Amino acid sequence: MITPDYLRRIAVWSRELSEREIEVARAGVTERSYRAGELIFLHDDRFEYWTGVVSGLVRMSKVSPSGKAITFTGLTAGAWFGEGTVLKKEPRRYDVEALRDTRLALMEQATFFWLYENSVAFNRFLVMQLNDRLGQFIGLVEYGRTLDATARLARSIASL
Repeated sequence: MITPDYLRRIAVWSRELSEREIEVARAGVTERSYRAGELIFLHDDRFEYWTGVVSGLVRMSKVSPSGKAITFTGLTAGAWFGEGTVLKKEPRRYDVEALRDTRLALMEQATFFWLYENSVAFNRFLVMQLNDRLGQFIGLVEYGRTLDATARLARSIASL
Protein backbone atom coordinates (compact mmCIF):
# COMPACT_ATOMS: atom_id res chain seq x y z
CA MET A 1 0.00 0.00 0.00
CA ILE A 2 1.31 3.45 -0.88
CA THR A 3 1.05 6.53 1.33
CA PRO A 4 -1.48 9.32 0.75
CA ASP A 5 1.31 11.84 0.09
CA TYR A 6 2.96 9.54 -2.44
CA LEU A 7 -0.37 8.97 -4.23
CA ARG A 8 -0.91 12.73 -4.47
CA ARG A 9 2.60 13.10 -5.90
CA ILE A 10 2.21 10.46 -8.63
CA ALA A 11 -1.48 10.94 -9.49
CA VAL A 12 -2.84 14.42 -10.21
CA TRP A 13 -6.38 12.99 -10.14
CA SER A 14 -5.99 12.09 -6.44
CA ARG A 15 -5.40 15.65 -5.24
CA GLU A 16 -9.11 16.52 -5.15
CA LEU A 17 -10.24 13.29 -3.45
CA SER A 18 -11.67 13.21 0.07
CA GLU A 19 -9.67 11.49 2.81
CA ARG A 20 -11.93 8.41 2.56
CA GLU A 21 -11.46 8.27 -1.21
CA ILE A 22 -7.68 8.61 -0.79
CA GLU A 23 -7.68 5.68 1.64
CA VAL A 24 -9.60 3.48 -0.79
CA ALA A 25 -7.44 4.54 -3.74
CA ARG A 26 -4.09 3.97 -2.03
CA ALA A 27 -5.17 0.54 -0.80
CA GLY A 28 -5.92 -0.48 -4.39
CA VAL A 29 -2.69 0.77 -5.99
CA THR A 30 0.52 -1.23 -6.29
CA GLU A 31 3.68 -0.52 -8.25
CA ARG A 32 5.67 -2.60 -10.66
CA SER A 33 8.95 -1.96 -12.49
CA TYR A 34 9.79 -2.82 -16.09
CA ARG A 35 13.11 -2.69 -17.92
CA ALA A 36 13.61 -0.82 -21.20
CA GLY A 37 12.36 -3.00 -24.06
CA GLU A 38 10.12 -5.11 -21.83
CA LEU A 39 6.55 -5.68 -22.97
CA ILE A 40 4.13 -4.64 -20.25
CA PHE A 41 1.10 -6.11 -21.94
CA LEU A 42 0.04 -7.18 -25.39
CA HIS A 43 -3.00 -6.65 -27.59
CA ASP A 44 -5.84 -8.89 -26.35
CA ASP A 45 -4.35 -9.28 -22.83
CA ARG A 46 -6.72 -9.13 -19.90
CA PHE A 47 -4.70 -6.64 -17.86
CA GLU A 48 -7.28 -5.51 -15.33
CA TYR A 49 -5.62 -2.39 -13.98
CA TRP A 50 -5.91 1.29 -14.62
CA THR A 51 -2.30 2.21 -15.20
CA GLY A 52 -0.21 5.26 -14.32
CA VAL A 53 3.35 6.02 -15.38
CA VAL A 54 5.34 6.89 -12.24
CA SER A 55 8.67 7.18 -14.06
CA GLY A 56 10.08 6.25 -17.44
CA LEU A 57 8.51 6.14 -20.87
CA VAL A 58 6.09 3.68 -22.47
CA ARG A 59 4.85 3.28 -26.02
CA MET A 60 1.29 2.35 -26.86
CA SER A 61 1.28 0.59 -30.23
CA LYS A 62 -0.13 -2.22 -32.32
CA VAL A 63 0.85 -4.35 -35.30
CA SER A 64 -1.85 -4.63 -37.95
CA PRO A 65 -2.83 -8.03 -39.39
CA SER A 66 -0.75 -7.15 -42.47
CA GLY A 67 2.30 -6.52 -40.27
CA LYS A 68 2.27 -2.72 -40.29
CA ALA A 69 3.49 -1.25 -36.98
CA ILE A 70 1.40 1.63 -35.63
CA THR A 71 2.45 3.83 -32.70
CA PHE A 72 -0.52 5.49 -31.02
CA THR A 73 1.35 7.52 -28.41
CA GLY A 74 4.19 7.73 -25.95
CA LEU A 75 3.36 8.18 -22.27
CA THR A 76 5.60 9.74 -19.63
CA ALA A 77 5.49 10.25 -15.86
CA GLY A 78 2.08 11.45 -14.71
CA ALA A 79 0.09 9.84 -17.53
CA TRP A 80 -2.72 7.42 -16.66
CA PHE A 81 -4.24 5.16 -19.29
CA GLY A 82 -6.46 2.15 -19.86
CA GLU A 83 -9.65 3.58 -18.37
CA GLY A 84 -11.64 2.59 -21.46
CA THR A 85 -10.47 -1.01 -21.19
CA VAL A 86 -11.30 -1.11 -17.48
CA LEU A 87 -14.71 0.55 -17.93
CA LYS A 88 -15.70 -1.81 -20.74
CA LYS A 89 -14.04 -4.85 -19.11
CA GLU A 90 -12.52 -5.79 -22.44
CA PRO A 91 -9.09 -7.00 -23.55
CA ARG A 92 -6.45 -4.40 -24.36
CA ARG A 93 -6.60 -3.12 -27.93
CA TYR A 94 -2.91 -2.26 -28.09
CA ASP A 95 0.54 -3.30 -26.90
CA VAL A 96 2.42 -1.34 -24.25
CA GLU A 97 6.21 -1.48 -24.11
CA ALA A 98 8.67 0.19 -21.76
CA LEU A 99 11.01 2.33 -23.88
CA ARG A 100 13.08 3.25 -20.82
CA ASP A 101 13.30 1.65 -17.40
CA THR A 102 9.78 2.35 -16.16
CA ARG A 103 7.82 2.20 -12.94
CA LEU A 104 4.03 1.88 -13.17
CA ALA A 105 1.25 2.38 -10.65
CA LEU A 106 -1.48 -0.23 -11.10
CA MET A 107 -4.96 0.43 -9.74
CA GLU A 108 -7.10 -2.66 -9.25
CA GLN A 109 -10.31 -2.75 -11.24
CA ALA A 110 -12.44 -2.96 -8.06
CA THR A 111 -10.83 0.21 -6.69
CA PHE A 112 -11.31 1.99 -10.01
CA PHE A 113 -15.02 1.10 -10.01
CA TRP A 114 -15.45 2.11 -6.35
CA LEU A 115 -14.05 5.55 -7.16
CA TYR A 116 -16.14 5.68 -10.34
CA GLU A 117 -19.29 4.97 -8.31
CA ASN A 118 -18.48 7.15 -5.29
CA SER A 119 -16.20 10.07 -6.18
CA VAL A 120 -17.31 13.19 -8.01
CA ALA A 121 -13.68 14.40 -8.15
CA PHE A 122 -12.54 11.14 -9.75
CA ASN A 123 -15.33 11.34 -12.32
CA ARG A 124 -14.41 14.92 -13.17
CA PHE A 125 -10.88 13.74 -13.91
CA LEU A 126 -12.16 10.87 -16.06
CA VAL A 127 -14.42 13.19 -18.06
CA MET A 128 -11.51 15.56 -18.70
CA GLN A 129 -9.21 12.66 -19.60
CA LEU A 130 -11.73 11.18 -22.04
CA ASN A 131 -12.38 14.62 -23.52
CA ASP A 132 -8.63 15.10 -24.05
CA ARG A 133 -8.46 11.72 -25.79
CA LEU A 134 -11.40 12.65 -28.01
CA GLY A 135 -9.63 15.90 -28.93
CA GLN A 136 -6.49 13.93 -29.81
CA PHE A 137 -8.53 11.58 -31.99
CA ILE A 138 -10.24 14.44 -33.81
CA GLY A 139 -6.85 16.05 -34.38
CA LEU A 140 -5.45 12.82 -35.81
CA VAL A 141 -8.36 12.49 -38.21
CA GLU A 142 -7.94 16.11 -39.28
CA TYR A 143 -4.18 15.78 -39.79
CA GLY A 144 -4.61 12.48 -41.60
CA ARG A 145 -6.98 14.07 -44.06
CA THR A 146 -5.33 17.45 -44.53
CA LEU A 147 -1.55 16.98 -44.22
CA ASP A 148 0.90 15.30 -46.56
CA ALA A 149 3.06 12.37 -45.39
CA THR A 150 6.03 14.56 -44.34
CA ALA A 151 3.85 16.84 -42.21
CA ARG A 152 2.07 13.84 -40.62
CA LEU A 153 5.43 12.31 -39.71
CA ALA A 154 6.62 15.61 -38.21
CA ARG A 155 3.44 15.87 -36.10
CA SER A 156 3.84 12.28 -34.89
CA ILE A 157 7.44 12.88 -33.84
CA ALA A 158 6.52 16.15 -32.14
CA SER A 159 3.77 14.44 -30.13
CA LEU A 160 6.29 12.10 -28.50
